[in-house]
Amino acid sequence: MTDRPERRILLVRHATPGVDPARRADEWRLSPVARAEVDRLAERIATYRPTTIVTSPEPKATGTAALLGERLGLRAELVDGLREHDRTGVPFLTEAAWERALVALFTNPDALVLGRETATEARARFGLAVDAALADHAEGDLVVVTHGTVLALFVAQHNGVDPLAFWRRLAMPDLAVLAVSGFALLDGPVGGPIDAPFGAPNPGAVRGAER
Repeated sequence: MTDRPERRILLVRHATPGVDPARRADEWRLSPVARAEVDRLAERIATYRPTTIVTSPEPKATGTAALLGERLGLRAELVDGLREHDRTGVPFLTEAAWERALVALFTNPDALVLGRETATEARARFGLAVDAALADHAEGDLVVVTHGTVLALFVAQHNGVDPLAFWRRLAMPDLAVLAVSGFALLDGPVGGPIDAPFGAPNPGAVRGAER
């Protein structure tokens, strides 16, 4: 009997959005450079066994998922629980102020310091959505298109890494590959290999674009 290959979950951070200070960040759409970015990302994902794409309902995520679907020949399914940490009511901040806000969120996970969710609540909601998607799609590798904060929180929970440092390594778009069994990190973001020191600067990250 041939052993079935271990399934993987391919966590995708969305491509670069067009920053619009007049609109809420969860309404931002992709920038003109996104198609080329996603084309390169699709080449990485195609080396796995992707059979399903599920995506956050936010436009920058659905846009990324649609472009990936074109390249991979897959249709994307909306999953509300994959959305970003709830930042309803948070105004557009300067880059320095935004960095301070994210540091506070990651370092005080059980305190409501930003928006309408704690980091712990966002991570739990995201984890339930991932579990449900895996149960609904039991074959092949699952592509999950989502956002930097919840992605970093989820990876950190299951791999003992610092979520803030991991978030700082993420580019737009980016990919973290996890084993479905135990969610062990198999391949890390483009900021460096998974054995690189977390917290090192990532020149591929786009500061100020993830709000």
